Amino acid sequence: GFIFDHNTHNLILSKRIKFDKSLSGEYKYQLLSEDLREEFLKFVLSNFSRRWYNENIDCECRDVVLILRDNVIVAFARICMKDSKILTNGINNYLRFENQGRVLGALGPLGVSKDQRKKGLGKEIVLYGVDELFKRKATDILVDWTSLVDFYKKVCFEDICDLYSQYRYEF
Repeated sequence: GFIFDHNTHNLILSKRIKFDKSLSGEYKYQLLSEDLREEFLKFVLSNFSRRWYNENIDCECRDVVLILRDNVIVAFARICMKDSKILTNGINNYLRFENQGRVLGALGPLGVSKDQRKKGLGKEIVLYGVDELFKRKATDILVDWTSLVDFYKKVCFEDICDLYSQYRYEF
């Protein structure tokens, strides 16, 4: 029969936050550029899943925020609005917000290189992505399908807006 495996969540942020790029001078915040695309894709493939690599192959440069350290990519976040060329899973919820006169932005996937974790970069890349989405007139920002609820709430996200329970079947 079916056995409960785990829960995942969608989280929402509906209030603008202050973002001041708090990392030291060795770090640089920027949107992806065409000259960094190949390095970005290698970064994703070497640090994360093949699925994330495939999801980012054709994305627009404006839809990826980066943190670089000494001109090397150390963190990324994918951001998306309804008008993005390649839509992420989270933006599939846009009608639910649009019907209420709201504008949805989506954040994720995102990640920090293995050798740069535990330095505050995860928080910074989330805040940078959120800031970019608010600049593009998003009224609400969604992180979809995550089990990292405590992390996102600690950074800035307010509420769980959806809960998905996953089950596995055992014969």
